[in-house]
Amino acid sequence: MPIFTAEKALRTLRQTPIILKSILQNVSQAQARKAIDGEDGWTVVEIVCHLRDMEAVFFARAQRMVEADYPHLPSIDQLELVVKNDYAHQDLKKTLTAFLQKRQAFIEWLETLNDEQWKRRGIHAEYGEYSVVELAINNAVHDVNHIEQILKALGDSA
Repeated sequence: MPIFTAEKALRTLRQTPIILKSILQNVSQAQARKAIDGEDGWTVVEIVCHLRDMEAVFFARAQRMVEADYPHLPSIDQLELVVKNDYAHQDLKKTLTAFLQKRQAFIEWLETLNDEQWKRRGIHAEYGEYSVVELAINNAVHDVNHIEQILKALGDSA
């Protein structure tokens, strides 16, 4: 039995919205723009913007992997997105809502996949070959990294 399964991926992806809503429920816009995870880090609002934008990237990659045979998955310039999408001036609540909607859409799409589709593979420019289930697990790990970053920022701002 594989250690990474569709069920584990879906269960973990469903947890992030619950955790983020709990952490951010009482965070004001001013606090979200001020709280930063370190000297050269990101503010809470910037982190949530990043999660929102990367959710769309993960979803698009998974769709390409299911639709095409071994598609090339280009790298994303994450710092370019910070500037292009003006992370520093985004509204926390609207950004969180957008992330939650994107996550729900991704989960609903993943739930429609059959076993063979979960095994479909793509080739990432930096990370090499991986499957849809590995992409989904990576997305969940990505969430954990940024949840920790948000908690650090909020702890430093208290």
